[in-house]
Amino acid sequence: MTSEIDNWWIAAHTWYGDSQNMYLDAKLGGCLCEVAKQGQTEHLRVIKVEPGKLIRFSGGLGPLQGEGLHGVMDWRLQATDDPNQSILKVYYRVGGYSPNDLSEWAPAVDGVLQQQMDSLKAYLEQ
Repeated sequence: MTSEIDNWWIAAHTWYGDSQNMYLDAKLGGCLCEVAKQGQTEHLRVIKVEPGKLIRFSGGLGPLQGEGLHGVMDWRLQATDDPNQSILKVYYRVGGYSPNDLSEWAPAVDGVLQQQMDSLKAYLEQ
């Protein structure tokens, strides 16, 4: 989920068009980042880690990054009765100042996050 993010992150949701530029250092202060010849981008910063339970990030994804906003994202894992399965719940909360109507952005952001999690699920099920 974390060490192989470049294998499931959708290229269309990168700044430079190639998922192989993505990496996630899943430790406190770590980076969900993209490093390419064209430039470098910090998508999110790791601010809390509870191994096997929670990774919390701060930052603005995509166009939110350039606004006067702050975002907090949780990836929460929940065990199931099957030791080979877990439930992943993703929460992303964004607030702050923007001259744009953020209520119009929320469905698009939700849709992108759903696409990413669907891609992760498909990758893990192969």
